[in-house]
Amino acid sequence: REWQAMKETIVVLHQGIDSHRKDFTIDNACQVRDNLLASLADLGYKGISVFLDDRFEWAQRILDAKPDLVANVADLGFFYDNTLEPNIPAVLDGLKVNYTGSQSYSMFFSSDKLASKQYLASLGIPVPIPCGTCQ
Repeated sequence: REWQAMKETIVVLHQGIDSHRKDFTIDNACQVRDNLLASLADLGYKGISVFLDDRFEWAQRILDAKPDLVANVADLGFFYDNTLEPNIPAVLDGLKVNYTGSQSYSMFFSSDKLASKQYLASLGIPVPIPCGTCQ
């Protein structure tokens, strides 16, 4: 599939500064957001910053922005729990928006080795599955 330039509005979905938790800041996430927004502006795109809050207001903000693309740089998971990270693209799928990064099902499978191996085995692909007694 050939890459095509985006139209004009790109939401940057990020973490790092929570207006309800002034004590909690992740500097690297803020730098990524700021650098991405600056680069988008330099390229002539309208970049919109959307913070991944814990009340799901971010989902409505994305819908309101009607973006051509969501740059998903929120890689710390819901509530800053890495095990919940696949849920972010799952919500983006539900919103029916284009986004960057892995899809939810690939994140779920890649984070659970046993489930990945069982899925591959169900397709007839030989994989080593732990027997439970191996050390």
